[in-house]
Amino acid sequence: MWIRRMQAVFGRLQGDQLQLREGLNILEAPNETGKSTWAAFYRSMLYGVNTAERSKNGSLPDKKRYLPWSGAPMEGVMELSCSRGEITLSRPAVGAGKPMGPCSAVYTGTGEKVTELLSAGVGELLTGVPEAVLKRSAFISGSELRVDADRELEKKITALVTSGEEGDSYTEADERLRRWQRKRRWRSSSGRINELEAEYRAAGESLARIEEMNSRLSQLREEQEKLNLQKEQLELEVRRHRRDAALQARQRREAALRAAEADRSRLQTLEAKAGSLSQEDIGRLREAQVRLEEAEKDLRALEKETQQARQEHAALPAPGAYPADSRGKWSVLLFVLAGLLSAAGVLCLLAVLPLGQLPGILLCAVGLVSLLGGVLCLSARRKARKALDGERSKALELARFRLKDLEAREQELRSETEDCRTAREAALAVLGTGSEPEAAMRDAQELLRAVENARADARTSAALAESLEREGPIEAVEEVEGETRLGRAEAEDYLRRADSRLREVSRELARNEGYCGTLEDPLVAATRRQNLEEALQKLNLEYEALELAIDAMRRANVKLQTLFSPIVSREAARLLGKMTGGAYSGVYFDREMHFSTQREGDPSAHALEYLSEGARNQVYLAVRLAICSLVLPKDDPCPLILDDVLATFDDVRAKQTLRLLRELARERQILLFTCRSRERELLQQLEEEEG
Repeated sequence: MWIRRMQAVFGRLQGDQLQLREGLNILEAPNETGKSTWAAFYRSMLYGVNTAERSKNGSLPDKKRYLPWSGAPMEGVMELSCSRGEITLSRPAVGAGKPMGPCSAVYTGTGEKVTELLSAGVGELLTGVPEAVLKRSAFISGSELRVDADRELEKKITALVTSGEEGDSYTEADERLRRWQRKRRWRSSSGRINELEAEYRAAGESLARIEEMNSRLSQLREEQEKLNLQKEQLELEVRRHRRDAALQARQRREAALRAAEADRSRLQTLEAKAGSLSQEDIGRLREAQVRLEEAEKDLRALEKETQQARQEHAALPAPGAYPADSRGKWSVLLFVLAGLLSAAGVLCLLAVLPLGQLPGILLCAVGLVSLLGGVLCLSARRKARKALDGERSKALELARFRLKDLEAREQELRSETEDCRTAREAALAVLGTGSEPEAAMRDAQELLRAVENARADARTSAALAESLEREGPIEAVEEVEGETRLGRAEAEDYLRRADSRLREVSRELARNEGYCGTLEDPLVAATRRQNLEEALQKLNLEYEALELAIDAMRRANVKLQTLFSPIVSREAARLLGKMTGGAYSGVYFDREMHFSTQREGDPSAHALEYLSEGARNQVYLAVRLAICSLVLPKDDPCPLILDDVLATFDDVRAKQTLRLLRELARERQILLFTCRSRERELLQQLEEEEG
């Protein structure tokens, strides 16, 4: 089968056409011109657009990715040549924003339908393989060269080494067995075994619960009896306390009444004794006493001062009375001496005048001077005595005036003292006692204090008696025998706890009795548990049998893999040798498609991770081409789509790969999409070398 022409309204393709020929077609175009879109269009024309695909990992599904950019409806036509003849496939538009409709096939140039291609599986009928196999073999993209496992591909490869029938793959059979196994047990959360185990445990728990509930009921009934007995004893104890409390209350009320009466009587007695006595009376007496004491104190001080003034007045000398003193004596002696000297001078003057004037003059002068001195001394003494007499007269006058003032004040104080004494006597008379003022005030103060205390006691006892009276009549004393053994608060607390616990036990007992009524019969539960145990044993045997079957299939698959892996590996190694000029001699892989290669002359193989990106892509391309040659039908082979698969190849290996593709193109059409001119130039070189 080979494609002649494609026309598409698909993605960025807006009615574009692509003319093709048999053999190798190198389709060169820049990036963003629709090369990958043409490849996707080819696959969509054969198998349709998957409408159930959803976005995942940031990748859009084809139904959205290839919606026409212009907004026109998606549609397309593909003309091809196959063993059935020249056929035109078309998928009409359904509507804007929707994938293409179902495929119709007619013979090219006519309107006659190809009846065998009317079913939905047009692609598989034309290519001979499902879409998944085609996508992993004849549909190769440079960005998706890596080969991964697939059930459909596994069926195809398995058919190479078996009878050729493409039945269930090992993966499907293994999944089916594991699905059956999971129905019986899946980890620890689901499966029939887990369900039965849960039911079995529930049945056991139900039996244990019934036994536990019966035991609990017995305990509760026993505790209820004990609590009832304890409650009766505590109630009796509380009644005894009430009896004692009533007796004590009666005694307390009677005692309070007696005390109130006694306090009232004592108050009346003290009030009668105190009469109209008050603190003001005591204050007046205290004030009079203080004033009297102060007046007497002042009087004593004034008397002392008056006595001192009299003594000072008596001590003052009278005027003209002078005591003998040395100054007076010497003044008289001086005056006498001066007179004698004056007389002697005159006599000498007269006696010695004939003798001469000088001695007489001198003697006369001395006498005159002495006389003058005596006169002056007598005059000074007289002035001094006159001044002293004046001072003495003034001092005597002041002393007499002060003495009169002190005597007048003393008289006033004596009068005031008498008044204060009279006031004290009057205040003392008000207190009604003849004792000393201090004792009287003390006795009065004590009496008033006793009255106040008695009044307070009377109020307190009256209030107590009144409050007891307001409590109402004392309840009748219950005739209960026995003495109390616990305190009332303790007994009431124990009774409250016992009563609370008794209610809890009664509620729990009733609840458990009701719950026991809802539980199934123990015999039925035991029978159901036995049936569940037998069913569990059966399912566990089935689970073990499935485990053995899975293990047997795994061993068979390993053995089968040892058969088909070498077939693919040999073909891939042959193709890789041609692509690399004989650099590699072996390609190996396991069921999970983990590849390794062996270079020519190298004794061991190496994983692809040790190779460069270009070498890895060459291995993947060789494996895909090997799978194509092995799994795709040999009769009427379908085209091989290669999208930028040589992008990482160097020029030498790209040229060798083109030579290999030319060989393969003799049997099937190959479409090589590329964005470089290198492939076309290398192909021309090959044609020139061979030409």
